[in-house]
Amino acid sequence: MLAPMFPTFVIALGLAAAPNAVTDVCLAMVPPRLALQLETQHPEFKLPTLTDAPVERLMANAAEGGWPCPFVAIADVDGDERLDRAVILKHKTDSAVRFIVARNDGAWRIEVQKDWPIAIAAAAVEPLEAGFYEQTKGGREAARQIDQLKSIESDHAGFLAGSDEGAKQAFFFVNEKWEEIWLRE
Repeated sequence: MLAPMFPTFVIALGLAAAPNAVTDVCLAMVPPRLALQLETQHPEFKLPTLTDAPVERLMANAAEGGWPCPFVAIADVDGDERLDRAVILKHKTDSAVRFIVARNDGAWRIEVQKDWPIAIAAAAVEPLEAGFYEQTKGGREAARQIDQLKSIESDHAGFLAGSDEGAKQAFFFVNEKWEEIWLRE
């Protein structure tokens, strides 16, 4: 049973996905064809559920009007009017996650894949608005990449992913390729 403090849209989204049963909002945000593709291509990982996030985090997110699932984000990253997905998969046995971006061009194309040694409860992804962004992360990690971007401008939405309380990278589909930039430490 969902606590009465959860936002109404979360409950409504769950009910809309399965009329006779409440569905997990994170699972409801991943289309069935994409879910099957992820399960088939990444058998050591599984789809996240809302119960993977600490209740305190969900409550704080709801109070701030945040994204309903901290592990799945939806945005049109290429301007084709089809909604694309970013999903954080959880490893079945280890404390690790796999960040996936799937572009929807009529079929699901998995184009970004990053493995991070963090627990699912600490992971986060959310959509980003189109715009101009400047790198905020510095130090050794940024210096390791010769062609590290200092800024990025995108006409379309993107995704912000990483640790809930730590470093986050922005991912934008610009000029028919994925670009990434550190935005938060």
